[in-house]
Amino acid sequence: ATKLLDELQMLLSDTPPDELAEATADQYLHTIWNLQDLLSNINDKATDILLQKAIDLVDIETGNMQEVVNDENVTLCLWANFNKNPRFKGYDFVNNHVEFELPRPLAMCDIAVRILHTQYDHISCHIPLFQAQQKALRNDTILIIEEEQPDNKEPEVEQTDNKEPKVEQTDNKEP
Repeated sequence: ATKLLDELQMLLSDTPPDELAEATADQYLHTIWNLQDLLSNINDKATDILLQKAIDLVDIETGNMQEVVNDENVTLCLWANFNKNPRFKGYDFVNNHVEFELPRPLAMCDIAVRILHTQYDHISCHIPLFQAQQKALRNDTILIIEEEQPDNKEPEVEQTDNKEPKVEQTDNKEP
């Protein structure tokens, strides 16, 4: 799924807007969002399964559950509080170079901490504003028309609403 995500994102970013139909670009964007949502659901389900088995995974030394699941795209570190020790300060997932501190009031609560590190963006797809911005960026075309410029003069660059430079060149040639 992540390879397909990468391919679709590369295709959208590398293909000029005039060479990719708007309906096709929209379909690619929605497919990207659906794949990101699917990956997010998979991460949530993996967390849920680990928490359901948490009692079997309790560490005898700490009295708490700490578990790490790795693959090439995701590292899921999960800690669950079974011991409820008021002196507990935090946990260090040493092999993964990740640690957290737990506020004292939470040390006495039923709580779990999930630290999810992915090689892809697993958050932006859940933000409606991000989706609208991605669609707007895709629809914002750049108009480039030939213009005779002196050898040392660059074409004019105009700022657009979305803070991206917009290059405009006009054709001053008479037929």
